[in-house]
Amino acid sequence: MKHTAYSIMLAGLLMTGCIAGDYGIKPADPQSWSQEDAVTLPSLTASAVQPIDIAHVEEDSVAIAEITPMVVEGAEVRYVVVLDDIYKFPVGEDGKVAVSLLQETVTSAYGKAPRARTFDAVVNAYVMAGDGGQASLVQSGKFALEVTPEAPFIDSAYYLIGNVNGWDADAAKEFMFKHSGKDVYDDPVFSIVVTVEDASYWKIVPQGNYDAGNVWAEGPQGVLGVALDGDDSAEGKLVTEKPQAAQIPAAGTYSISINMMEYTYKVSPMASEYYLVGTLNSWNATDAGKYCLLYPEGSNVFSYTTDWTGDHNFKIWSGDAYGDWDSAIGNPVDGNTDAQGTLGGGGAICTPDVGYYKVTFDMVANTYMSVALEDQAPAKYASISLIGDFNSWGDDLDLVEGAPHNWYAFGAEIAVGGGLKFRADHDWTLSWGADADIADCNYGTATSSNAPNMTVPAGTYDIFFNDITGQFVFVCR
Repeated sequence: MKHTAYSIMLAGLLMTGCIAGDYGIKPADPQSWSQEDAVTLPSLTASAVQPIDIAHVEEDSVAIAEITPMVVEGAEVRYVVVLDDIYKFPVGEDGKVAVSLLQETVTSAYGKAPRARTFDAVVNAYVMAGDGGQASLVQSGKFALEVTPEAPFIDSAYYLIGNVNGWDADAAKEFMFKHSGKDVYDDPVFSIVVTVEDASYWKIVPQGNYDAGNVWAEGPQGVLGVALDGDDSAEGKLVTEKPQAAQIPAAGTYSISINMMEYTYKVSPMASEYYLVGTLNSWNATDAGKYCLLYPEGSNVFSYTTDWTGDHNFKIWSGDAYGDWDSAIGNPVDGNTDAQGTLGGGGAICTPDVGYYKVTFDMVANTYMSVALEDQAPAKYASISLIGDFNSWGDDLDLVEGAPHNWYAFGAEIAVGGGLKFRADHDWTLSWGADADIADCNYGTATSSNAPNMTVPAGTYDIFFNDITGQFVFVCR
């Protein structure tokens, strides 16, 4: 094919009088090319294929358009399928693309859920002249392409069933795995924290089994377990075909997390104590630096409130790994100052800026969030002390201020069990108490408004208190 070419004129020197008069030379006629013959291109016909469910495609490629090939003498024709005016795929006359590329495209555009998605599609044909001329574009009419991405079945909720609840289906409803609430295909991770008193067997019941009234139903969308009965591996694959019970091998508190996009599980022992290490304690990796204990808030959520100063960065150690830098919990991005993020990685975590923030940590979801306090100038005290039955309500046991507004006492002797309170500046003008028995729960939040005495059994404790939030922890030694 020949294209219609533009005539290109080379400008001559048109100052004829000057040239002829001075040099006696006649300018040459302007150079030109003859116009090429016009060629009429045929129209392009392309239409929709049947809806594509990638899970059922057995070959490595699949047709996404039915193309009636164009025949143009002396030219090469190349085809490109365009979806939603964004995604472009070079294809042959068969209209095929790699299945992996189509899967990547539909999940990028619409997410990973295995739901039918519809694209507006057109086919562009680029007609390339054999003599090196420019390409001409011919476009088909629009048509719809319906694609369902491949993804495993993920239910809306999951429940742990096993020794921990006597294998009772109704009791298992109280052991629901925690989830972010996002679309389960955007966040396929579910988790639960359980405490077992001995070796414990477990399986997982999906919500659909409860909905169908058959808790023990097996099959692709049924009960989840492991391939080998009694498998006590810390992580592995979940199966739905002849699922066997997995095992937690020893007493303790554990986090069980499942990734339903991959059908995998992970069982991790949970530490009962977590400490900050950073600017707040001068990065002290010795036992003397263990005064920045995170305050529990239940369900394995912890927090710390203080005046974050200097470079306001830190990491976290579990109590049983304090001082082991390889075990420190940090941030994937060193010095990240985002208000919320993911725990894990070797970098330091930071608050968004210096100042008073409450930072909350979810040690199961592996996330943190920093929230600035409304009051950026809270009251300060010369001392915080304990007073109660153990010292006859008269000889205060002084705590030490570690990080700002956070007080502690290591190895405090409570020789006589009974009631006690925290108070400021050795005076009853401001004191904190709580209707709490440390024998039942060793942490809580004390208040300063006509609060009752908290009850503490005799013993030796590491004690922690925050005078802004009223949070306290008694760690029995």
